[in-house]
Amino acid sequence: MYMCLKLEWLGCRLAVAFCVRVVRCRQRCVRVWVIVLYVRVQMVVSSLDFLMLGTFLLIGGN
Repeated sequence: MYMCLKLEWLGCRLAVAFCVRVVRCRQRCVRVWVIVLYVRVQMVVSSLDFLMLGTFLLIGGN
């Protein structure tokens, strides 16, 4: 019982510490995520453009 409470308290402390850190780093994290998402979207868009161009050339060639 005591061990369980101790673990729960430790988990709570870790969660609070993590939340504080996340709140402090949140702006930076959000910025990084936005950049990552933007890059991924750009990659998807460019690959789609490439596929569409290839399809167009194939259809146009025939």
